[in-house]
Amino acid sequence: MSFPASFGSQLAAVMEALLKAVVAEVTALVEDGAVELRLELRDRDREIREKERQIEQRDRDILELRAAVEELRAREEESVSPERRKERSKYRRQQEQSQVWTKGVVSECSRPGGKTTATETAHEQQHRPKPQPRQRERERDRERGTERERDRERERDTERERQGERIQRQVSET
Repeated sequence: MSFPASFGSQLAAVMEALLKAVVAEVTALVEDGAVELRLELRDRDREIREKERQIEQRDRDILELRAAVEELRAREEESVSPERRKERSKYRRQQEQSQVWTKGVVSECSRPGGKTTATETAHEQQHRPKPQPRQRERERDRERGTERERDRERERDTERERQGERIQRQVSET
């Protein structure tokens, strides 16, 4: 009768070893999934920041175009006769006075310069700060791209190290 008892203990040892291997494998899969999810989330965050930068760049481009329009308008104004200039300024003042400015509402500007926010006056439009040169933006984007590549490489190295450690643990346990 000792044969079945030793067989049972051997079977229990084998089952325990299999259970440990299965748990280790499932844990490894969960950790891999978590790493992939983290990388995916980081990529999405970077994409969002990139889109925000693109929007800011377009806003700066719009400001540049508005400034160019204002400059052209000023040149045109200089070439107009004094009588015509008086008529135009009177007309613009009337339009600006009749314009209802409500905070937060986007309304048509009385001059052909496009839309402005309600809190922005014509004077503020004229004296906006000039946008930063595009070259600085491009350099920052290149640096960020290099940083992204380095981050991804570090994540891959870390993941490889973890996998190597897991394999060593599994081998030493069996």
